Amino acid sequence: MTLIGNWLQKSREGKAFTVRGTLRVVHHEAYAVNGVHVPPWDDIRFEER
Repeated sequence: MTLIGNWLQKSREGKAFTVRGTLRVVHHEAYAVNGVHVPPWDDIRFEER
């Protein structure tokens, strides 16, 4: 997840904060890399507005 600005300095561990954006789920098909099988996977992305 990538957030605009410096959220790490503004947030405190254990405290909730609200962001607005789009949650995308990208499905990647299985394929081979240098002869090695890579299974399919899902990538979850959050894009802040």
